[in-house]
Amino acid sequence: YNLTAIMLMVNVTKMELRRKVRRLLGKSHIGLVYSQEVNVLLDQLENLHGNDIDLKPLGSRQSHRQSFTVHSGSDSAGDLLFMEVREDGIVLRSVNGVIVERWWYEYLVNMTYSPKNKVLCLWRKNSGQTQLHKYYTKKCKDLYYCIKEAMERAAARGQGALTGVELGGEFPVQDLASGEGGLLQVCMEGVGLLFANSKFFVRLDHIRKCFTQKGGIFILEEFNPKTRQVIQRRYKSSMAAEMNLSIHRVISIIFTRTMVAS
Repeated sequence: YNLTAIMLMVNVTKMELRRKVRRLLGKSHIGLVYSQEVNVLLDQLENLHGNDIDLKPLGSRQSHRQSFTVHSGSDSAGDLLFMEVREDGIVLRSVNGVIVERWWYEYLVNMTYSPKNKVLCLWRKNSGQTQLHKYYTKKCKDLYYCIKEAMERAAARGQGALTGVELGGEFPVQDLASGEGGLLQVCMEGVGLLFANSKFFVRLDHIRKCFTQKGGIFILEEFNPKTRQVIQRRYKSSMAAEMNLSIHRVISIIFTRTMVAS
């Protein structure tokens, strides 16, 4: 379409213009709708002169994106990068404009930010492993909500769910209070704990906090609405980090679905 406009503007003969453009249409695969639009334009050439045809902007130029200045790591001493928030993912560029990383939203497991330290934390699934990336930025809160809103829009379009990957899972644990071994099961409704002599279930909306400590220690804090108290449960596991990320991922997906539904 734009080539037709330029050739008309530089006074290429209309017979030659039609021949050249139709030859290109025959070689390309731009789809019926777009080729029909160009053919209609070619049929109207006799009534067009000079710069009568308005150029069409490139699709890549029309895509909405926001850019933030970030430092790799937890302080301003890290490498300076530009983080572009797009409709389908995140692009990290170096100061000279070269793309360093590109992350699709379906591979982002979890996201948090600390307004006090001005650090954004992103957990990304890569080659079967979950990796934590930290970025320091003065606009930490703005960046967090910008990514969050873009992920919600992607989820609404059906691009925010990772296909072929099961949520949750089962993890071996040892109760530090009793020394009893068992299984911790993560599902979309919450966390189930199964031991030889006992079993119970913690609903997802009752989980106040979960985190890990050195030595493979996993801590789950449950809010009891009846007593209005927080119960802290401590477990040891060789898969403590995976367990923690699995719960965070389920919480993030449930939260995103709730926001989209509302």
